[in-house]
Amino acid sequence: MNVDMKHTLNKQRASILRKMLSDELYLPNGSYKQLLSDLTTKLHQSISTYRKLMNDSHRDTPIKDVIVKDLSSRQNKVIDKAILKYEAWIKKDSIDPDFISSRNVQLAKLNEILRVQDITGYNNGSTNWTSAKRQGYGKRVVDDMKNQLMKRKMLLTNKQKILCNKLYNEAKEYKESG
Repeated sequence: MNVDMKHTLNKQRASILRKMLSDELYLPNGSYKQLLSDLTTKLHQSISTYRKLMNDSHRDTPIKDVIVKDLSSRQNKVIDKAILKYEAWIKKDSIDPDFISSRNVQLAKLNEILRVQDITGYNNGSTNWTSAKRQGYGKRVVDDMKNQLMKRKMLLTNKQKILCNKLYNEAKEYKESG
């Protein structure tokens, strides 16, 4: 691989890594994000060095003999693996049948909670509901969870499932008592 091809590859990798690092839904803060950020910085340094060498009009050596410090093979493997994982995550909601079916099941359950709440009047401002502060709370939470399922490319957490069960049971109890 010659210097020009390495430069082009490094530019592509840096672009994808910048996009990945800016995606807050995919990459939370942590040591892995810091590692990728450091590797991105090294890629930018390599790109910058190449650019400076190309613009140097007083260069004595031909470009094919110029050595640009590149990342190690191990660092390149880490970057390639991270890029592959990110691309798989981006496509997960459109190609992974297990994820799609699980998401559809959870969406159906959330719609069932909304249906039960509408039938019971649980969130319709009923005067029998003890806390005015909680009126409409269940509907807002369930709507937010539905939006999360569609935008974040991740399923509901265990705590969210527990909250859904609690909301469903409260609506059922409200229906039975009133």
